[in-house]
Amino acid sequence: MSSLRYRIRFSTQDHEWIIHASDEREAALKAENVLRQLHEQLLPVQYRMEAPVGAEATRLARYLDDVTRELEMSV
Repeated sequence: MSSLRYRIRFSTQDHEWIIHASDEREAALKAENVLRQLHEQLLPVQYRMEAPVGAEATRLARYLDDVTRELEMSV
């Protein structure tokens, strides 16, 4: 059984990146890093999270939505 519980797919117009993480904190750190890098390159990005259903996944999704809003407001 794999210990990687989270997979998040990031898509821009031309590319896709996938990160894997074993816990919520690792997923949040990796995902925020990708969002910030893509924002610096002025690439609009969408993401789709594949994670266990529950409070952790909901909290992570809300966190990534907050990061995305923060980046959009800084333009």
